[in-house]
Amino acid sequence: MTSRPFLGAFVAPATLCALAFVAALAAVMQYSLRAYVPGSLEPGGFTLANFAALMKPLYLRVFLDTVWICFLTALFTLVVGYPLAYALVHVRNVALKSVILVIAVTPLFLGEVVRTYSWIVVLGNNGFLNSMLLKAGLIGAPVQFMFTEFAVVTALVHVT
Repeated sequence: MTSRPFLGAFVAPATLCALAFVAALAAVMQYSLRAYVPGSLEPGGFTLANFAALMKPLYLRVFLDTVWICFLTALFTLVVGYPLAYALVHVRNVALKSVILVIAVTPLFLGEVVRTYSWIVVLGNNGFLNSMLLKAGLIGAPVQFMFTEFAVVTALVHVT
């Protein structure tokens, strides 16, 4: 086993970051267990009613849809990210590695709002994708891509 003396320098900041994350999560959990008091900024006493309301069909459906979209976003981010990372590590040609890095990093210089809006330009009824499909004769009328699960997951993968 090799000695890594510098490793100890990372333990304290990592522990502090983890503790801050756990503290924030505990604060949110504690707040979710409090009753809502209309017209007040202070929550009421402790209750499980908020979680009981989550089991109502409407809220449960929204919650499950959210979890599903989170899962798909994480999955496709991994599918895109791992080959990209693998290419950056294993490509020996410096010029090709630079091109891959520029293509991967350049969108991050734009704000999230601009990146999200760009998907409207691509996926809209008069957008780039529909225009190309219409010109290729693959479809007869524009396809509704916007406001679909596909569009949401695609935009989230791009933004993350």
